[in-house]
Amino acid sequence: MAEDLRRLGAPQETIDAWTEALPIPTVDVLPECRPAVELFLACATQWRVAGMGGATGLDYSAVAVVARALGRRLGARLLDDVQVMEAAVLSVFAAARRP
Repeated sequence: MAEDLRRLGAPQETIDAWTEALPIPTVDVLPECRPAVELFLACATQWRVAGMGGATGLDYSAVAVVARALGRRLGARLLDDVQVMEAAVLSVFAAARRP
């Protein structure tokens, strides 16, 4: 986030304030999981949305395009791994909609 703010021309004091207010946790990713995690994160804007119902899942044709852009082939194993993360996120989205 700090780098994004810097690119947008934010003053250093703003960058420092956001960095302190929103610490970004680090997560260790096993080497064998890295391709799927990187692909999933790169697809952050590729969600299908159904009106007020929110996200319904990833647009798989877009996921394939993103995979190719990253130099990866979207095979069954990589797609399965991405779908596990997709299901987890959809579960969180659904829980957030519940009263």
